[in-house]
Amino acid sequence: MNIKILAIVDEENANDIMSILTELKKYSIQPIITSNILDGIDLFIENNPPILILDDKLEGFMLAKTINDMQNNKTVIFMLTKLEKILLSKEHLNINFYIPKPLNRIFLQVTIMSYLKNYIFIEKENLEIERAVKKQAENLPNKIDNDFIKINYIYSPYNKLSGDKLKLLSDEKNNKYYGIVIDCTGHDLLAWQQTGTVEIMFKYALTFLKQGIFTSIKEVLEDVNKNLVSEEIYVAATVFEIDLNQKLIKYVSAGIPNFFIKYKNSATYEKKFMKGKVLGYKIDAKYLEHTIEICNIEKIIFTTDGLTDTLNIKKNIKSDDISAFFITFKSTKFLS
Repeated sequence: MNIKILAIVDEENANDIMSILTELKKYSIQPIITSNILDGIDLFIENNPPILILDDKLEGFMLAKTINDMQNNKTVIFMLTKLEKILLSKEHLNINFYIPKPLNRIFLQVTIMSYLKNYIFIEKENLEIERAVKKQAENLPNKIDNDFIKINYIYSPYNKLSGDKLKLLSDEKNNKYYGIVIDCTGHDLLAWQQTGTVEIMFKYALTFLKQGIFTSIKEVLEDVNKNLVSEEIYVAATVFEIDLNQKLIKYVSAGIPNFFIKYKNSATYEKKFMKGKVLGYKIDAKYLEHTIEICNIEKIIFTTDGLTDTLNIKKNIKSDDISAFFITFKSTKFLS
């Protein structure tokens, strides 16, 4: 990553600034220096540098105001100027750093170096976030739509990354579907990374269920809980199993308080309450598995608390990640 730094400075300071920037080469900077205002504007347009060093002797305040208006304050500006101009200038509010004249090499070097460390950290974090956002989109489950059932979902991060995770597995041989709704604390890169860790734990536990090592989704949740306690990760989750042959839905909750049911011939959804300790707090925590018959159900929604809270808040503001499975039963004449 080459960080371009453009300096539009008077000739008496140009050599010193080039020398200072050259000494900062370990930060992978690319210095560009000119003492001509018009060339400086052209170089700025061409290179769009994240850092700009200006000189009040070369109309620095005018350039700063012009560039900030054009860039919407995206460029960080260092201004070389005399102290009295800092105090008297009415245009100083769009300057990020002031470097007093006469030029103090050490002060300028330390100031730029300090900013570069922070800039590089932020850029690396932004790059990680961009990669994570892409991976997040790639890892969303496939929707299901057949003659008997349709499973859609909403996955809406509060920010770029979500602390929620949706997992959907099909066992077509036995006409079963397994779903997991995961809600980790936070909406940042760390929260998203934790959802990946939790997903892997659920993946292995569900494999044990399919192999017959576990006999219920309750055991799946209890196994994941033990692993999370050792990792000191706290997670809310719901696991559900849809068995079309038996015409049953089984579900277990760990810290997610609600789901919604719409019965046949009804125009409204009923909010159903669930109990269960959040995963990761107590190694010997036990969870209850509940069973409901599909026959009279048109739709069921398993969701994180983000959707429930948003519906309850009357401010019309989204304040959390929102994730949910929307399950529609098309026919009760399932295979058996």
